[in-house]
Amino acid sequence: MNSMNPPSLVSGLKDQMVGEIKEIVGHTLGKEELITEGRAMSLHGKIEFQAAKAEKKSRKETNEKEESEILKIVESAKLDTPPQTKLSNSNKDESDHKSTTDEKEGKD
Repeated sequence: MNSMNPPSLVSGLKDQMVGEIKEIVGHTLGKEELITEGRAMSLHGKIEFQAAKAEKKSRKETNEKEESEILKIVESAKLDTPPQTKLSNSNKDESDHKSTTDEKEGKD
């Protein structure tokens, strides 16, 4: 994980494993520098993995909240807006009624 790339589960696990291998090899060869490098890399991998997990969980929660808000808006819109067919029929009925009334009164 560097400042240019977001944390990655795969990269975190890879760094963790490679770090552990370096640490084991360092112990086997008696190389303190390799042991230290391996520990640092392993720790970096653990941190990246945990950061990626937290980010993934946060994205999931955000997506669920957004989806819930969208569904509320859609349901609200369904309740607030009368169906178009009823609106069209009621306008037609008023128009027919007015024509019939005008004809009875002798208006054109």
